[in-house]
Amino acid sequence: MNEYEQQAQDFLQKYNLTCEIKNIGSIEKWNGVRYAYDVVIFRNSSRSTGLSFKFYGSIADFEKKNRQETPYSILACLSSDSQFTCEQDLIDAYGDDFDSYDNVSEIVRFGKRINRFFTDAELEDLGEIR
Repeated sequence: MNEYEQQAQDFLQKYNLTCEIKNIGSIEKWNGVRYAYDVVIFRNSSRSTGLSFKFYGSIADFEKKNRQETPYSILACLSSDSQFTCEQDLIDAYGDDFDSYDNVSEIVRFGKRINRFFTDAELEDLGEIR
């Protein structure tokens, strides 16, 4: 296990979290084919109150065939996405070059979900995973 994967495992263990990642096949999305995953992060074996979402791997990972996403890749993306709790946050970070307003709204909604699920301390530690 490399240091990044260890960092993710340490985070999950510290906060008694579990990260389940299920590859649900390939999908055409964002101008390329990539693997899609169902992800659930939950605490204390309480899967029903967890944070569940779809996660899409990169085109490069798809081309490697049979690449499985890891808790590190998931948590690193959540670390980034947690910063976007309003449209202006996203525009400040990336400009207003988005293909649709719905995309911006979807990202902001997800950022808010991340912030509701994790505690302030968890979010601070999550921010160290990059």
